[in-house]
Amino acid sequence: MRIGFRIETSFIGSFQDLVHILIDLHFSGRRLPQVLAKRIEEVVPWSEIKSSDLRRIVRNPAEFWKFLQEQWERWVGPSSGGGLAELACPEVDFVEDRVRVWIDNLFLEGFLEPVPADQIKDALPQPWCQVGVGRGPSQNDSEELTRQRQHLLETIPERDADYQQWFKFAQAYSAHVAATFACDPGAADDDGFWRDLWKPMDEQFQGFARSRMESLGSLPPTRPTLVHHIARFLARRVKAERKVALLVLDGLSLAQWKAVRSALDEQLENILISDDACFTLVPSVTNICRQSIYAGELPVFFETTIERTDLDPKRWKSFWDSSCGRPVRSAHHNVEGRAGDLEIIRGSLDGNHRALGVTIRMPDEIVHGATMGWRGIFGQLQLWIQSGFLRDLIREVIASGFELYLTSDHGNIEAIGEGTPSQGVLVDRSGQRVRIYKNESILKQTEEELGPRARRWDGKLLPADYVPLIHQGRGAFTQQGKSLVCHGGSSLDELVVPFIQFSADTKS
Repeated sequence: MRIGFRIETSFIGSFQDLVHILIDLHFSGRRLPQVLAKRIEEVVPWSEIKSSDLRRIVRNPAEFWKFLQEQWERWVGPSSGGGLAELACPEVDFVEDRVRVWIDNLFLEGFLEPVPADQIKDALPQPWCQVGVGRGPSQNDSEELTRQRQHLLETIPERDADYQQWFKFAQAYSAHVAATFACDPGAADDDGFWRDLWKPMDEQFQGFARSRMESLGSLPPTRPTLVHHIARFLARRVKAERKVALLVLDGLSLAQWKAVRSALDEQLENILISDDACFTLVPSVTNICRQSIYAGELPVFFETTIERTDLDPKRWKSFWDSSCGRPVRSAHHNVEGRAGDLEIIRGSLDGNHRALGVTIRMPDEIVHGATMGWRGIFGQLQLWIQSGFLRDLIREVIASGFELYLTSDHGNIEAIGEGTPSQGVLVDRSGQRVRIYKNESILKQTEEELGPRARRWDGKLLPADYVPLIHQGRGAFTQQGKSLVCHGGSSLDELVVPFIQFSADTKS
């Protein structure tokens, strides 16, 4: 624990010591194995906190952030509090240096939400507490967005950064994108900022992806890092006698998930949402990424069906028939995402099914039908969430005793067309952000023709004769000057996808 997680249990002498450790742990996105979490729970003074409450804030990041949010509201208060704020333990000392040093980043990166100014009835405990106090109904004003943007520009990871640093940056970046498109267009749009950010961000991230992402495929699925880890992660839960359900929202980017979550937070009382992320695969197209999710395998292992998009039920069943040492009863549904689809899924929520997979096509249909770019997509997603389908599905799945997770097969970008190479049958698969070649000489000729606009993607995660040519930057292989939302490339927006856990708030 001391080497892998920088936690020295002999230094945990008080509840305040534990709070400092948990902020560091959950902020970084690291997840303790159960045996190490149990060790922490054993050394905390039992007189200060009930064992059941301790277990929840140590093992569940959503529980911990809810607890810290309520502690903050009570501290800057006064607030009626409730929930975890009523733990039988000392209040968090936010003035202490080890905690105070985190406060700016916790609010800036969305782990904590500012308390509305009209709820603050007394003078603030300290002047610096203003960082955690909102200025009015909308906290995404131009001043706040400017502060977020400056922070993003200053914190783009180096290309040799580890994957956890990129996940952390992706969360902050995606939250900013979602906040920007939630604002009035006149106050939020700043083309110069996006140009200044996207170029260095894409260059650094693509350098990381080319040099380091492939090695992540061999990591254990303790917590999914690549999307093919997800099924194996769920298999561990089934072996622990749990029932699991996975929702795959087709084509939903991490930034678009942030907008979806904002709407769901208002709809899902007594349900906790734990935010996490993982990488999808290159090229970021449905036939590769979604097969990997449901098969629990990298694409190099399904070479003969790599172009197929209709094998999800078969892949899902095959995985569960062989992954747990015994056949596991599973079900898969592919639905659009309308109210009537709930009846289709309900038949699989009985006690005999142990693994449920549901593909929801609506986000991808919104993306490919977009005529107003990202702004139009964010607006349509909000309308879809308000229809109540996803809310009702989440509630029913959890009420049926399933552990519920959500992910996406790939994200998307708003791109500008830069022309299409005219090669006819010489290209094996032509997409808006990627072209696939099996003939090496034709690939080299095209790469020379396109110059810096495109670059081949070599790696061992794909079949040897399946070589993508990826469009660089924010362009697309389509009509010159045409604006569209698409995917298939290797940008952060396309490759970092949500991995979310929903759980019942047992305290409530």
